[in-house]
Amino acid sequence: MKKQVIQHETKQLFDIWKAIKQKYSDVIVVIRTEETYITFGCDAIIISQVASVKLTRDKQGCRQCNFPVYRLDKILPKLTKVDYQIAVCEQFETPKR
Repeated sequence: MKKQVIQHETKQLFDIWKAIKQKYSDVIVVIRTEETYITFGCDAIIISQVASVKLTRDKQGCRQCNFPVYRLDKILPKLTKVDYQIAVCEQFETPKR
């Protein structure tokens, strides 16, 4: 049951990421989920290459990567140093399950 909930939350996060990317296609979008940040697709590939974050795929084959909140201070300078713009999205409400 827990695995099913996690997959559902990941799908919701992907939909949020996709909506933001459609509006701001020129920035890397990372979304906070409790104690981690997550990103998908091309943004995940860039972060994995520039900041050495592990790149994974979900069951549908979508690329993603996540990293602990405390690593954001190390990752952002690496991305901005090579001229990437980053949108850091914080969660202000508890997701409904």
